[in-house]
Amino acid sequence: NSAKDCRDGSDEENCPDLSCGKDLSNFYGSFASPDLFRADHSGVDLYCTWYVDTQDNRHVILQLDLQLGYNDYVRVYDGIGERSDRLVQTLSYHNNKHPVNTESTTGQLTVSYHARAKSTGHGFNATYQVKGYCLPWEHPCGSDDVCFTNRQRC
Repeated sequence: NSAKDCRDGSDEENCPDLSCGKDLSNFYGSFASPDLFRADHSGVDLYCTWYVDTQDNRHVILQLDLQLGYNDYVRVYDGIGERSDRLVQTLSYHNNKHPVNTESTTGQLTVSYHARAKSTGHGFNATYQVKGYCLPWEHPCGSDDVCFTNRQRC
């Protein structure tokens, strides 16, 4: 509808889920840190963890748009759980300037987020999808599991 129900004033149809962690089990989806539209952490550090289990053996592709504060970080792990031997990437405010893409080796990944109580950052917005599974607004291109929107070229 045309009601502006998201915290940023946009329509609720495309509102990201702002839960502080969650179990996600679809082929694709989006989620965001609870501080995406506000930097108020109520005087406490934020610790949030999202578990993505697509129930599919194909890799998961994760895209993150970061707005991290100076001491904030996001860690991406291959599989379910925060095991140091499965750490794929640690992201900081240095990664804020462009979208970050990463890929799991299975249909599962874990995203953990930590923001300091006095952080001026706004966390992140993330989308994920099973590799080779095109989102409803995308089209397949070629035989190498690549998907494109109407604005992109095949």
